[in-house]
Amino acid sequence: MPQTPSHSTRKRSKRSRKSRSSSSSSADENVNNQSKRYKGRIPPIEEQASTMAEQAATGVSLQSLNDKLDLIHATLLTTDRSVGDLKESVVQISKTLEYALDEFEDIKSDNRQLRKELGTCTSKINILEAKCDEQKENILDLQCRQMRDNLLFFNLPEIDEESTNRQGTESVLRGFLNAQLKIPDDLQTKEIHFDRVHRIGKKQINKTRPIVAKFNPYKGKLIVLDHSKNLRGTKFGIGEQYPPEIQARRKTLVPIMKQYRDAGARVKLSVDKLYVNGQLYTESSHRSIPVVTAQKSIHVSTDDPPGEHSSIAINVDTFIHSDLVSVKNTTFQAHAVRITSKEQVKAALSVLKIDEQIQKATHLMSAYRLYEQGNWGDGYNDDRESTAGKRLLEIMTEENLFGILVVVSQWSREPKLGLERFKTITTMGRAIMKRLTAT
Repeated sequence: MPQTPSHSTRKRSKRSRKSRSSSSSSADENVNNQSKRYKGRIPPIEEQASTMAEQAATGVSLQSLNDKLDLIHATLLTTDRSVGDLKESVVQISKTLEYALDEFEDIKSDNRQLRKELGTCTSKINILEAKCDEQKENILDLQCRQMRDNLLFFNLPEIDEESTNRQGTESVLRGFLNAQLKIPDDLQTKEIHFDRVHRIGKKQINKTRPIVAKFNPYKGKLIVLDHSKNLRGTKFGIGEQYPPEIQARRKTLVPIMKQYRDAGARVKLSVDKLYVNGQLYTESSHRSIPVVTAQKSIHVSTDDPPGEHSSIAINVDTFIHSDLVSVKNTTFQAHAVRITSKEQVKAALSVLKIDEQIQKATHLMSAYRLYEQGNWGDGYNDDRESTAGKRLLEIMTEENLFGILVVVSQWSREPKLGLERFKTITTMGRAIMKRLTAT
């Protein structure tokens, strides 16, 4: 059974609690007093620190601002000096420009005067050139007249006696007249006389120089030319003598003369002038010179042969021509003309080839189809473009066309066009046929 505390013990406990309570209160009061003293000191310190911070910051900002202001001031001074220099430069440039403008006006005036003088000089030069050309032609005419009694003989063998005896060359020539031209000695003695006979050019090994002979009288020259037909099939030749300038002109005209001759035209080459069917040939007039007579056929079906035909003259303008068509590096042009015989095919092709541009074509593909003397005839020429001409003929057959010749000219450059060219050839050929038969 527990014991109950006594009265004395309870008193001591009360006194002990009171003592501890008083001690605790005293300690709290001391803490509060110290705290109050510290709190009183903190605000002045904070104010002092804030003031010091503001002073320090203000001092740094002012110094930086002063530095910037000094820099701006220096920059403005430099700018002022630059502006001053620029003004001086502008003034100087203005003066220079005014001087240049004055000089330019003077130059313009001088240029106008020079142009006027140049025009006068050009006119005078043109007049002088015309007179010079006229004088050249007069000189050439005189040279031709001086040479009109001369003949050139080619491939007559040279002998050693010619170099030592002036009569040696004439002896060779007279032997030639007798042996090759079949001119009797008595006719030579009576009609053929020479003022001079000699070789032309410097003697060379393995090369025979031509002989030039001046006849007197002129009748002897005509006799020799009349017998020149006896030289056909031999290596010998006879020709007129002309100045080099005339020879160059004749060299250009000879191929043209042959083309017209092959086309059935009457041609004559007189000195440096070509006459075709009595008309003087020139580069500007050759397109209108009639060359060969042909018949104009009318397009009908194969079941109905051609009937009436009208006579026309085939020349370059008788052809109809398409526009030039360029595909990459290749150019094409189609041509067509009416024909009624194979002979006219050949003649028409010769007429077409008179054109200088067509002469330069790399390929001339052609085809024709006709009805001649109750028989059908056709032909084609690929001209190294495989099946190109054949395709043109196939179009004529498919469309029942006849009495026409179609040519497609082609100017090729590298790189070559390829298979696409055949499509262009057939398309242009079909179009030109349609145009021709529609007229």
